[in-house]
Amino acid sequence: MARKYIYNPKTNCLHIEGCCCHAKPMPEYIVFNNENEAVEYDGRAVSVCKICQKNRDKK
Repeated sequence: MARKYIYNPKTNCLHIEGCCCHAKPMPEYIVFNNENEAVEYDGRAVSVCKICQKNRDKK
């Protein structure tokens, strides 16, 4: 199953669906199919949420 990546443009934070409590689609968030799409959209300003990163590494 493909994960969705949820980007908050206000904080430049990229969340991974199911990895933290903030990874819920909101009207102002942008949903991507992969991490590369998010980086292409907003460049180096994008950073992966620390909670999502830790939970992704566990899986």
